[in-house]
Amino acid sequence: MIDHDVRRLDERKFVKEMEWLRGDPYYPMSMPVRVYVYEMPSKFTYDLLWLFRNTYRETSNITSNGSPVHRLIEQHSIDYWLWADLIAPESERLLKNVVRVVKQEEADLFYVPFFTTISFFLLEKQQCKALYREALKWVTDQPAWKRSEGRDHIFPIHHPWSFKSVRRYVKNAIWLLPDMDSTGNWYKPGQVSLEKDVILPYVPNVDLCDAKCLLESESKRTTLLFFRGRLKRNA
Repeated sequence: MIDHDVRRLDERKFVKEMEWLRGDPYYPMSMPVRVYVYEMPSKFTYDLLWLFRNTYRETSNITSNGSPVHRLIEQHSIDYWLWADLIAPESERLLKNVVRVVKQEEADLFYVPFFTTISFFLLEKQQCKALYREALKWVTDQPAWKRSEGRDHIFPIHHPWSFKSVRRYVKNAIWLLPDMDSTGNWYKPGQVSLEKDVILPYVPNVDLCDAKCLLESESKRTTLLFFRGRLKRNA
């Protein structure tokens, strides 16, 4: 009898939790996720891609440990790969759990395809800040932004310094980040949160273990380990 009563209480608790989740505006009601991709002016998208294409050979950005990894190509290029997939023909897309919609009223989320990292790396400081302000005004003028105050909008901010001068105005939005480390003064209090933002990994500055490396190290390995990582940058 006691077990039966406990089971009934657990069932009621479960039903209440599900009702709460369905009432939560941030809970995805259906899968796949429906995303509306803004068609921003070309100066925020295609013009920046052309700038990168025409100058990347002169901006190798050798990293601090000497690894010749171009940060825009490998480390902080998530904005390019996401946008390229979202605008590709449906038959060629890779993200099958995300559907692009053409009507804003059908969208669960709104993607802002502004290349914040390219502009940070390749534009002069004042020119970059001016472009940030223009992008901010363009996005915040959109009716969908005004309805939600940006809570259903996604910004690719995949370098800790990109979009920094205007971040305080979009702190309600979902940010795609490389980390959430506040010790380096990357982010101000209240700007980033595990409740709304997503940490996306980037390519580390290490040499790959090729076939020769694997052959030489195979017999020496007795234990398999993995590194879970931290929220702190480079940890």
